Amino acid sequence: MSDEDELRNRAFDQWQALLRNWRRRALRNRRVSRLLVFGSVLLSVVTTAMSGIPAVPRWWIVISSAGAALTLALMNATRSHEQWTLSREVQNRLHVEKFLYEQGAGAYEASTGDERTRLFSVRITEVGLAGHDSWAGQVAEATSTVRSGQRA
Repeated sequence: MSDEDELRNRAFDQWQALLRNWRRRALRNRRVSRLLVFGSVLLSVVTTAMSGIPAVPRWWIVISSAGAALTLALMNATRSHEQWTLSREVQNRLHVEKFLYEQGAGAYEASTGDERTRLFSVRITEVGLAGHDSWAGQVAEATSTVRSGQRA
């Protein structure tokens, strides 16, 4: 195997690892987002329905209402719907980079061989880092929101 083939294989391995990481994040955040949305809607409806039935013990209504409030708070704190969108965006950008690399289009048009593979490595790393920076910014924002809510 030539040095060029080895370089290309390492770049594709890194691309695959990044893609797996962001796919896993997207799936996890999609599940959490859907669970919290459906949970908050269901608990809100159940709370409303139970409050209209005199035979229902009040503590059931309190627990249901607290559950609805908790799911809404978790939805706001985790921002899983935003994380899901971000993860999908990074996945799409990684697919675009690979397609452009394979076609020799866009930024890869003027380069060949090792130079093109190195450019691919740099660009997929930048995509991964940009996604991570966006994720870290959203986490910091959510943390400050939770902290400011505790002080109030």
